Amino acid sequence: MKFSVDAVIPTLNCATDLEKCLTSIHNLNESSSVNLMIIDAGSKDETLKIAKDFGCEVHIQKGMFSNGINGARNYGLKFCKSNFYWQVDADNEFVGKDSYVNLLSPLIEEPELNISNPLPIKIDETNKFINYLATLDRINMEKMIIRGNDSKNFVIINDLDYGLNNGSIIKKEALMKVGGYDFDIRTLTRLRLKKLSKSAIVKNSYYKHHSVSSLIDYAKKLSRRVKLYHWFLENDVKNFIFPINSEELQNLTPKTGSTSIGSSLNQSIEMLIKTRDLIWCWGLIFPLPYAIATIRNPIKSIKVYREFISDSNFG
Repeated sequence: MKFSVDAVIPTLNCATDLEKCLTSIHNLNESSSVNLMIIDAGSKDETLKIAKDFGCEVHIQKGMFSNGINGARNYGLKFCKSNFYWQVDADNEFVGKDSYVNLLSPLIEEPELNISNPLPIKIDETNKFINYLATLDRINMEKMIIRGNDSKNFVIINDLDYGLNNGSIIKKEALMKVGGYDFDIRTLTRLRLKKLSKSAIVKNSYYKHHSVSSLIDYAKKLSRRVKLYHWFLENDVKNFIFPINSEELQNLTPKTGSTSIGSSLNQSIEMLIKTRDLIWCWGLIFPLPYAIATIRNPIKSIKVYREFISDSNFG
C-alpha cells in the first residue's frame, strides 16, 4: 500500500536554497508520493518560479512568519491531504535516496508512533557555527538512541524530549489534537502533555541544514527555550535539559549498527571538544544570544543556567 505525505515548506526569498532542497526531495525514492506545498511570505526573487518548476502547490501569505500558531507551518496544515505532515525548511537537503522511505516506514510499521525524526549531519568544514549546532543536535539525538528501544532501522522513544527537527514527519491527527503546529518547542511540549510524543529516531535517514537565522533570531529562540525549561523546572518535569558530561561522552556508543553517514558520533564529539571550536563557539558566538536571553528573562535564565551547570561536567 502506497502512502502519501504533505511536505510543508515556508519560503521567503530563498531561491538557491529551495532549488537544492526540492532537487534532493525529487531524487528520493518514492518521491512521487510527496505533495510539495510552498507557503510563501511574499518572495521577490525566483523562489515562486522554482516552486512551480518543481510542481509545488503554492499558497502566498505575504508577511507570514514561518512558525507560530499564526505562522506558515500551521497555515499549511489545513491544506494537508494526507495524515502525514513533513516539516521541511527551504534550506534542508536530504541525503541518500532512501532517506524519505526510511523516515516514513516507522509510522507505517508502528501505528502507535506519532513522530519520525531523521538525523542531522554536518554541512562542510567551513561554517563552524552551523556545524557546531548540527553536532549538538546529533549528540542529543544519539543520547536518545542509546536509551531507546531498537526496532529494525529505527529506535523507538516512548516520550520524545528533544526533536521535531527539520525533516521530521508528524501525524496530522496528533497535531490537530494539540491545536496545530506552533514553534517546534511548544508543539513538542503540547504533544508530550497529551501523551502523543511516542516517536522514532531513524538511523538511516539524514538531512543537512544549510543555514541558520541571525544571532538575534537565535537569541529569541533561546529565550523561548529558557521560558519553557523554567516551566519544566518549576513543575518538576524531568528530562527538560540535556547536559553533556564526561562520563556520557565516554559511553556514547549506539546499541546496534552504525548511525552515521560521512561523520560518526565519535567524530562529532571530537569536533565538539576541539579546543579551537570551543573557544570559537563559546567565546565569540554564544555570549551574545545568552546575554540577550538573560536580559529578557533574568530570573528564569539564572535558574535554568544554574540547573544546567549543576548537572553538567565539561571537565
